[in-house]
Amino acid sequence: MIRPHGSGGRAAAMRVKLENAESAADLMSALEERVDAVVTMTGPDELEVSLLGSRAVAADVEELQRRIDEWGPGRAVVLSDL
Repeated sequence: MIRPHGSGGRAAAMRVKLENAESAADLMSALEERVDAVVTMTGPDELEVSLLGSRAVAADVEELQRRIDEWGPGRAVVLSDL
């Protein structure tokens, strides 16, 4: 289950955990290609992602999952709250 953390029903950020640092750097680059994604590497295998815009929390989670699936279907990526 994906549970973004935020206040007032709006996600501040979502955490993405990967199996290795190389995948994290690759995904970070892919996500940063879109101007509405704010991505920070919080650990060697973790990213913090915020999607700018007026979507609801559930739509943010769905959109991030779609982008991850486009980046690498079948790659081991776990999304969790902060």
